[in-house]
Amino acid sequence: MSPGTALRQILDRHADQISEELERLLAESRERERREFAELREQDRQEFTETLERTRRELAGLRERDREEFEQSLKNAQIELAGQRERDRQELAEAAERERQHQAELREQDHREFTESLANARQELADLRERDQQEFAAAQERGQREFADRLRQAVRRLRQSKDWDELAATLVDAAAAYCDGAAWLRVTEGVVRGGPVRGVATEAGEVFRALEIPLAKAAALAGAVESRDPVIAAIAEKELSAELLAVEGHPAEGRVAIFPLLTHSGVPGLLYTWGKGQEAVLEMLSEVASAGWEILTPAPPPPAPAAELVRIAPAQVPATVSDGAAPRSAWDDLSPDEQQIHLRAQRYARVQAAEMRLHEADAVETGRARRNLYELLRRPIDQARATFHQRFFVPCPSMVDYLHLELVRTLANDDAELLGKDYPGPLV
Repeated sequence: MSPGTALRQILDRHADQISEELERLLAESRERERREFAELREQDRQEFTETLERTRRELAGLRERDREEFEQSLKNAQIELAGQRERDRQELAEAAERERQHQAELREQDHREFTESLANARQELADLRERDQQEFAAAQERGQREFADRLRQAVRRLRQSKDWDELAATLVDAAAAYCDGAAWLRVTEGVVRGGPVRGVATEAGEVFRALEIPLAKAAALAGAVESRDPVIAAIAEKELSAELLAVEGHPAEGRVAIFPLLTHSGVPGLLYTWGKGQEAVLEMLSEVASAGWEILTPAPPPPAPAAELVRIAPAQVPATVSDGAAPRSAWDDLSPDEQQIHLRAQRYARVQAAEMRLHEADAVETGRARRNLYELLRRPIDQARATFHQRFFVPCPSMVDYLHLELVRTLANDDAELLGKDYPGPLV
């Protein structure tokens, strides 16, 4: 047997004895520590009690001394406070007096400064108003020039149209700038047929072009053709027809404005618009287009021998016209060349009157209200009269003053007195 094995056997035999001895020693150690801790705790308690008692006695003495010192300090503070209050009262009274004087000086200074500032502000406001008025007038003038330029370009394009289709497309393009949507409807034999349209999609435009609507199914369209006057109608099937309202992009509610083109042969078409538009401008454009349509229309054959001279208005003109503008001869007494000159004169008169109404809309409205159209439109009227006389009266002795008739009809609403007392009357 090796020494290590023998040693392990010995240790195993004495392990229980060693364990019991260790437990006994550990118990004795714990008992000694408990007794020592109890003694220390009793000793600490006694020392703490003694310390606490000393602290109480010292605190009582300190409290008594602090009370006496506090009472004395309070008396001293009350005395000082009374003196300080008196001094503060005197200083406050002096400060209040100085402040009153200072405020009075400030009020006086503020009053002077406010008066000066108010005067400066009034002057600046007057200057600002003057500048604003000038800028507004300049902006208004620019806007009027731009508006007039757009209208002038539209009129020029209408007058330069080479055929009816181009005239219709140009009219719709020009009108679309003054409303939400515009379209052309051609009138033939009691039926309106679709044409160029703006304000709808391309596919809807093709549908619109294919429309054929009997006037009997569209009361508003028929009314414009029959009355030869603009018609404002509510968007409803009985007014416009179900086919027209079914076009995609056409509004389902609101109103439409319909402007007939007027020629000596009737109403060849309608300018159809919807949405919030400028009816006065749209009506003027339709009148210019009417004149352009007549220019593109071949001259009609001579009327029956008993017919009166051709007039601008579609209705027959009486043999005696107010203001002395009676026809000089019957149509059948005129040569073909003279008849052509009369037709050109009529067209010229309609174009000139329409352009005055278009470009001088404000002056026309004011002149009608004041009954002095000639005074406000003297320059364009005199220029048109001079040109009309030179171009038509000189080469044609039988000429009638169609310009005068058109001015009375278009500008003065068939009331010659609206032209004013300074108007020179018909050309002779």
